[in-house]
Formats: sequence, structure tokens, C-alpha cells
Amino acid sequence: MQFSIVAVLSALWKHRRLIIVITAIAGILGVLKVLISPREYEAQKLLVVTSIDLAPQPADAGSLSLNASIQAPLSPKVYADMLTYPNLLGEVYDKLLASNTITKKDYPRLADFSSKMSAGVTVVDQTARPVLYSPIITLAVTGDDPERIASIVKAWADAGTDWSREIGKVRTAAAAEQFVKERERSAADLETLQNALAEEKGKWNVEILKKELEERQMLMGEVEKALAEAERDLTGGEETLQALREAKAQEPEKIELYRSPSDDAYFIAKAAGGEKAAADAEKKGMIDEQFNLTLIEMEKLETETLGVVSAARGKLDTAKRQLDELRAKQTEQGTLLAIHEQTQDRLSANVKAGLDAYSQLAAAERVLDAVHSFATATNEKGVTPLGLNQLEKKVTPVVSRGLMGQGRKLYLMLIVAMAFVVSSLYAVFVEIVQPALRQAAR
Repeated sequence: MQFSIVAVLSALWKHRRLIIVITAIAGILGVLKVLISPREYEAQKLLVVTSIDLAPQPADAGSLSLNASIQAPLSPKVYADMLTYPNLLGEVYDKLLASNTITKKDYPRLADFSSKMSAGVTVVDQTARPVLYSPIITLAVTGDDPERIASIVKAWADAGTDWSREIGKVRTAAAAEQFVKERERSAADLETLQNALAEEKGKWNVEILKKELEERQMLMGEVEKALAEAERDLTGGEETLQALREAKAQEPEKIELYRSPSDDAYFIAKAAGGEKAAADAEKKGMIDEQFNLTLIEMEKLETETLGVVSAARGKLDTAKRQLDELRAKQTEQGTLLAIHEQTQDRLSANVKAGLDAYSQLAAAERVLDAVHSFATATNEKGVTPLGLNQLEKKVTPVVSRGLMGQGRKLYLMLIVAMAFVVSSLYAVFVEIVQPALRQAAR
């Protein structure tokens, strides 16, 4: 059995009346079906995903951050999944049944009810959006009763925001508990730092160390003054001693002294030799040797000067030793002062940082408590700081498939096309296929 285009066209032309009539009847029936079927409406409700920026931020307060804890909203897809969660839809379904907004006749099962509902998320440019953004979630309900679907979408949005508020309460409560623990840890750390600072100050009073250093510095000044005096005394004594020794070297140990003759010698000489002998004896006199008194005085003065020099040298050595000891002690205590000043400054800075961290955590906790209270409290507008909020717009259902709607046109075109194809196949079967089968059977 072979088909040709000419044979097919001939079969269609031969049965053209049948094809036209069947196609026309199908089109008319399709139009009647659309006209007598009820219109389908769609009601929409917009929900916005909100977030908040909580300040202050704890700086150097550990690993917790208030904004990092609860600032970022959940993913819009999470909320969309929540809105289509069977338990949430079941809650809406039961409430609407209880209020007689819907009946079992309208929606016998929850699956029939949820099949008319959809939640879509507005596409957000993830590369260009700001950090705090507010995606839109569109709730849509379709049905043939505009008032009923408006009530359904409103009840659905109310349930969604209630559930979102519960999520926000849980998130803020969890974050608050974390901040309580972090504040307690910060308080313990602060107490440890304060105890360490108090212990350090109790052991090392830098003010007393400074005062001791000042007093020792004054004492060093007095010792240095005594040292200078000893050096002057020693220098003067050594110079005096040197001069004495040089003068002493010029003096003889003994000296000769002329002594006039005595009267006895005169009379003896006169008696023995006459007047002439007496005159000669008177002229000659006597020469006597004795120790040099000047030299003796010099030696005495030298001995005294040696004592002065020795005392000055002892005083100088004592002053030097005292000065060395004072300088060593001053250096040691100055080092201690520098070490403990740095230690106490560091501990004081740590305590200040701990106080700042504790204060910021306490402030953040107060903010979080306020947010948690706000999220927990039921207010007239039903606003939640973290999660879903409704746009306060009246729900106005619109016709989703009207008389001239795009769906209506496609539906009619499909019916007409199917009628044309079926009638054409019938004509081909009668004119070509059936005779060929009969001939093959013979």
C-alpha cells in the first residue's frame, strides 16, 4: 500500500463537505463549552521578606556578632517552601472549613485545596542587590468564586506571617541565649583581668617605686658631692705632700751652730796666756752641731699630710663604692619600674577592652531583648522585624481565563485542529486505506 500526495489531496477534496462540517461542529461545540463553563479567577497577595540592621556591633567581644546572629533574613525559597508546607496549608484549610468560608463540597481533600495554590519568589539579581534586600513572594489562589479565593489567599498570608513571626521569635530567642552566655563569659574574663591587675598593683606599687627612685637619685647627688669633695681633698693633700717632700729634700739632717765662748774660757785663756790669749779665745768662739728643726717640722707636717691623704683616699673609696651600689640599685629598680609599668599598662588596657566588650555585649543584649519582645508581642499590624510581612493592599481577584483570554483562544484552536485532523484521517482511511485492505484481502 502506497500513499501519494495526489491521492491524499483527492481524498480530502472528495470528503471536503464532511471535513468542513465536522470541523465547524467541533468549533461550535468548543465555543459553547467555553461559554457555558464558569470563569476562573486568580487572587494574589504579596509578602515581603524583611530584615533589620542591629547596632551596636560588639568590637573585640569574642566570636559573636549581633548582626551576624540574626540580621540576614532566611532565604526567600525557605519562606516559599514554608508557605506550601502541608501543615501550614492544613491549618489554613481547617480554619476556612471552621469559618464556613469553604466547604468539603468545594475542596473534598487537602490535595484539592492545595492544588489551587502557588507561591512564587521574585527573581533577585544576586550580584547587584544590596546587603539588606527585600524579595517579594507572591501568593496566588485560583478558583471560580472571587470572594472565596480572596478569603483563601488572605487567610493563607495571615498563616504565613504568623509562622514567620514564630520563626523570628525562635531566631531572636536563640541569639539572645547565645548573647547571655557570651556576656557571662565576658564578665568572667573581665573579672580575671581585674584580679590580675589588682594582684600586680598589690605586689608592685609603681608610685612607691618612683618615689624610691627619686629619693635614691637625691642620695646619689649627695654621694657624688661627697665624692667630689674627697677628690679635692685628696688632690690637695697629694700636692701638699709632694711640695713638702721636695722641700724636705733640700734640708740637711743636721746643721752647725756658732756659739760664743763662755766667760770661763775667757778668763782661763787670759790667765794662761795673758791678754792676747784671752782676746784670741774670745774671737774664736765655738762651733756646735745639732738636728735641723726645720726638717723635723717638715717630717711632722708630712706625717700629718699623709694622714689627710689617707683619710681622703678612704673617703673617696667609700663614696665610689656607695655610688656604685646606688647606681646598680637604681638601674635594677628602674628596670623593675619599667617592666611593671608596662605590665600594668597592658593589664589596664586589657581591662578597658574587657569593659568595652562587656558594655557592648550588654547593649547588644538589650537591643536583642527589645527586638525579641517586639517579635513576640502581637500588634494590630502584625509586623515582624525578621521574616514575612504583608503589603497592605486589598485583594482584588482577576479573571485568569476570560472570553478573549489567551488560554481561551488556544483551547478553541486545539479543538478545531483536532476535528480537522480526525476528519481528514477518516477521509484518507475511507478512500485509500480501506480499498487497499480489501484488495489485499482478495
